[in-house]
Amino acid sequence: MIAAIVPSVASTIFAETIEGLNAELVSAGYQLLLGLSGYDAQRELELTRAILARRPDGIILTGISHLKETRAMLTGAGLPIVEIWDSTPSPLDTAVGFSHLAVGALVAEHLLAKGYDRYAQIGANDPRAVQRRDGFVNRLAGIAEVELPALDMNSPSTFSDGRAAMAQLLDRGHGTLGVFCSSDVVAHGALAEAHFQGCRIPEDLAIIGFGDFDFAPHTHPPLTTVRIDRRDIGTKAAQSILKKIAGSEDVGAMINIDFHIVARGTA
Repeated sequence: MIAAIVPSVASTIFAETIEGLNAELVSAGYQLLLGLSGYDAQRELELTRAILARRPDGIILTGISHLKETRAMLTGAGLPIVEIWDSTPSPLDTAVGFSHLAVGALVAEHLLAKGYDRYAQIGANDPRAVQRRDGFVNRLAGIAEVELPALDMNSPSTFSDGRAAMAQLLDRGHGTLGVFCSSDVVAHGALAEAHFQGCRIPEDLAIIGFGDFDFAPHTHPPLTTVRIDRRDIGTKAAQSILKKIAGSEDVGAMINIDFHIVARGTA
């Protein structure tokens, strides 16, 4: 048995990773035990304690931000550990993911090339979404101030969150606006509000999402977004932990997953 702790299964963004994990593990004769943390570090600690009591052969965690107690418990367990959906030079054991800071910087570069007057970010408050926001803000430092809606957006964020946040941004001023959203769902809501207020897209307003969900090519106009192979994260995480269980030393500390912007009609 191999255990995985993920924030949610409500979003496609993690569901495809779980599918990739499960397919590899089942084919190798392992069962996947799944725990849902709800983006809560204390809940992750409780799940880790309960999972370790079941003596799994390995454990997979989402992200690299864990409580001190969780880290101590895991390092003391002596099990193969893989952290997914993030990048770090010092994983607990092995990490499979990408730099969210670099994603934010890439989106800023794309919007800068279009030459908008204002820039804004609509984002959730989970650690990886915050990193993407920080990468976006840092790249624009000294060039433009990034506007942030006065809205506490929890994860998983929703269509209505995106719409409410965009309404705030559009009320603040004039000039062309480039907006980076923490997910395609949020971006879809922002796009709906922009249409409601009569914005020309992408002439007056550009919107870029994250995740390249299945609906992204079918919005009006089609949504520009950042694509990550979500299933591949799960596949590579499973392959890595299976190699570790087999005693292989040929597993890197950091396994990078590629990402790129899919340019469509909104930016």
